[in-house]
Parts: sequence; C-alpha cells; structure tokens
Amino acid sequence: MKVSIKNVKYLVFEGGGGKGLIYLSALQALEQLAILSYKTEDVNGRKVTRLDHTKIFGVAGTSVGALTALLVAAGFTTVEIHDILTSDLDDKILDTVEFGRIPTVQTVENPRYIISDRPIDKDRMLFDKYWENFKHSDKKTLRDLVKLPIKALTEFNMGFFSGLIKWYLDYESRKIVKKEHKHEIRGVIQDIAKTKTTKTALDMVLENSAESMNSLKYDFGLFLSESLRDAADGFIEYKSGIKNCTFEQFYNTFKIDLVITAYDITTNEVRYFRNNEMWKNLCVADALRMSVSIPMVFKPVVMKIEGDKIVTVTDNISSANYMVDGGLGNNFPVHVFDKEGSDELNPNVLGFRLISTRPFVEGETTFFGYLENIFLSLLKLTSESQLKRESERDQTIDLNTDGINFLDFTFENISEKTLTVARKLTFAYFE
Repeated sequence: MKVSIKNVKYLVFEGGGGKGLIYLSALQALEQLAILSYKTEDVNGRKVTRLDHTKIFGVAGTSVGALTALLVAAGFTTVEIHDILTSDLDDKILDTVEFGRIPTVQTVENPRYIISDRPIDKDRMLFDKYWENFKHSDKKTLRDLVKLPIKALTEFNMGFFSGLIKWYLDYESRKIVKKEHKHEIRGVIQDIAKTKTTKTALDMVLENSAESMNSLKYDFGLFLSESLRDAADGFIEYKSGIKNCTFEQFYNTFKIDLVITAYDITTNEVRYFRNNEMWKNLCVADALRMSVSIPMVFKPVVMKIEGDKIVTVTDNISSANYMVDGGLGNNFPVHVFDKEGSDELNPNVLGFRLISTRPFVEGETTFFGYLENIFLSLLKLTSESQLKRESERDQTIDLNTDGINFLDFTFENISEKTLTVARKLTFAYFE
C-alpha cells in the first residue's frame, strides 16, 4: 500500500554515486507537498532552519544516500542543498593521494582522525639522546658504547620501520613508473577520463604516481576523503553549533533518528550507525566518510571495535575493522525503522531508489568500465534483497537516472529534463 502524504514519517535514500545528485529534485517535490517543512532556530546568534521533527521522525541512507539523509536530517533546505551540490563538489570528494596516511575515526586520543607514520627523523633522535648521555657520562666504557644502538632500537616503534619501508617502496615505485608505466598511465587517462570527476581524479593519480601505486597496494585505496569528512562536519556544525558532532548530540539537537550504513570488510557485516548505545559517541561525519568510501577509489576507514565500544586505533591496525561503502552490504536500508522483532516494512517509510533503463556502462570495453559495471551489479543486488515482499515496492519511488554517470559528481552535467522528470515522479506517487 502506498504511503499518504500525512503518513510519511521516515525517508530512506539508496546509494548510487553521482546518480544520487538527482535526489535534489525529489526533495524539492517533498517541500512543495509540505512533507518536508522547517522551523527557524537561533544558533550562536544566527538564524538557521531545522527540519520539523513532529512530521519526519527518521532519515536513513547509504553512500550518496547517506549524504542526502544527513543534509535532510540537519535541516538543510533544497536551496541550501543546491548551493552545496553546485559548489565544486569534486574538491570535497577528491582531496589527496598520500601513501601511509590512514583514515580512522575521531576520538579524544586522536582528534585528527588520521593515522600517520611517525617520521624517521624523530626516531633518529633516540640515538642522539643516548649519544649525548654517553658523552657526558663519567663512565665511557667500550661496553656502554656498544649498547647505544641497542638502547635506541628498543624504543623504536613500528613507525620507524614502516617509514623505512615507505621510503624504499616510494623509491622503487618512482623508478618503475618512470621507466615502464608512465605511458600506460597516460593511456588510461585517455581511456576513461570521460567526466570532470574522473579526469580530476586521474590527473591527481598521475601527478602522484608513486604515492598512488603504494596507496593502492598497502593502504587499499587512493583518496583519503579527509576533505569530504571535514565538509560534512562543517555542514552539521553550521546547523548545530557542534564540531565533531556525535550521533547522540545529533539526535538531541535535531530530534531526528539519522541512520548511516557502512560495510565492515573485516567481519563481513553491515554496520548501521545511529544514536544507540553502540554508536552514540561516534562522530556523524566519520560515519558518512565510511559510507561513501567506494573500494579502491577511497581508502577504507579503520576503527577498532571491542564489545560495544570504539577504541582508539594507533599505528597498529592489524586487528582493526576496515569500513567501506555501505552499498556492498545494504544499498537501500529501507528496513532500519521497522518495529523490533518484525520483518514487515514500517508503513510510514517512504524510500527513494535510483533506477536506470540502461543500468550498466554499455559499450565499455575498458578495465575501469568493467569495474564500474561490477560495482553497479553489487549495488543492485544489495538493494533488491531489501525488498522482501512485492507489496513493499509500493513504498518506494523510483527515480530515473539515465544519462547520469555513477562516477560523475558534477551537478551541472545533469539535464534539466532529467531533474524535471524526477520531480514529476515524486508528485505522481501521491496522486
């Protein structure tokens, strides 16, 4: 059974890369139908809009759907969302390729949510320290002199050795790239740089070819996604006045149950981040960073889970959990608002899906076109598996995304016709 306008209490947005930019049109229709309405509140002397939580109780999403859910739950109007989507979104998504820097979650012990190798120079200082002590010692025996490197080595941590490895790999990679693969990389750019986003990404990869090769092999991804994480945190802070806002703080501020999904590669399970005992202290921006981390394009976010607590990750990540794009496990989390113990879809949920009559990259014979088709196939499977009954399709609106590239985050490339059709489809659902 379809959901009436007055009964829409929960919204769910499917993941789909750049295709999700079309959600703006659906949100514009929801505003005109007064399903999305706002109130104004004062935050640090500024007037900001807040979503009316007496009408909408919860919003959920995966990947680009998670970004949409976050913006909606935080009270961004469609005018504000349009400004975000048209303000060089590529710069927020594609930030930097740096080997040896690993994304993690923000904690008191690690406020910068990045794990970095300790520079070798700092470890060299250990030997200098012991050498100075030896010089000023009253006893300068041969035995004490021999012990100097041993003492220093006992204080060397893995950062020293990983630093040496990084230097060696970087040196070898530069030789390889320079001598053997430079022409191949340039050929790849001509092969797949068909959108502004992919061209920007590939230019950055070529400019930092050695860093890119090592990041893929040892960090399991190219881009750090730090800029996107910081931008998302900035969006929330603008509406709430809270930096590094946790799920508990988000709920207490906006009174909206925000749910963001990610996939735990280590345990092979979907993680549903929301304001509960397990995840209440997790920063919302960190959860979003995990949810949008397309494998290999972005580095996985590492976090350590012990029981029902998040533990700070240091430079030992061997036992950490690797988190990536939630679409690998559940690309359409439409059941997250069901009653506990029930597998029936909550009758107040309205979901939005990204559909294409040409779902795959037709005519693509390139390696990257092949990879994109594989990923789109996985997303489709994890979305379809969430619709357990045919009747549940009545609670979803399918938005046609023909002509929108999965890896293109340039809003201006979407035709006005496509945007208009999405608005009309949303209006038509309630007729």
